[in-house]
Amino acid sequence: REFMERKLDEKEVQLNSMHEELNVMKEELDAVTGKLNVTEDDLHTVTAHLNRTKDELIVVTSELNNTEDSLEKVTSELNSTQEELQTVTGRLNRTEDVLERTRVSLDSETTRRNRTEEELSRTKVSLESEVTRRNRTEEELSRTKVSLESEVTRRNRTEEELSRTKVSLESEVTRRN
Repeated sequence: REFMERKLDEKEVQLNSMHEELNVMKEELDAVTGKLNVTEDDLHTVTAHLNRTKDELIVVTSELNNTEDSLEKVTSELNSTQEELQTVTGRLNRTEDVLERTRVSLDSETTRRNRTEEELSRTKVSLESEVTRRNRTEEELSRTKVSLESEVTRRNRTEEELSRTKVSLESEVTRRN
C-alpha cells in the first residue's frame, strides 16, 4: 500500500508537472493566438478545446486518488492532449504562414494600387492640360471664325459696292456712247 501511495504521489507530481506544462503551453498558445489575430470563432474554438482539456484534467486528477488504472488513463489522456496541442500548434503555424503570405500579397497589391493611382493622377493632370489646350484652341477658332465671318461680310459689301460701281460705270459708258 505504501508503495502504491508513493507511486500515486509520484504520478500525481508528474501529473501536476504536466498540468503546469499544459498551462504554460496554453499561455503560449494564447500569446500566439493573439499575435496571429485569428478570428473570434477560432479563438472560441481553441478556448473551448482548452477548457475541455482542463475539465478532463480535473476528472483525471480525481480518478488518480482512486486507482492506478485511473492514473494510466490520465497519462493516456495527457498524451492525447499534448498531441492535440501539437496539432493546434501546427495549425496555428500554418495559419501564421498563410497570414504572412496574405500580408505580403496585400503589400504587393497596395504597392500596385499606389502605382496605378499615381499613374492615374499623372494621366488626369495630362488630360486636364489637354482639355485646357483644347479649350484655348476652340476659343482661338471661335475668334478666327468671327474674324473670318467679319471679313466675308466686308468682302461681300465690297463686291456689292463694286457691282454697283460697275453698273454705274457701264451706265456712264452707255450714256457717253
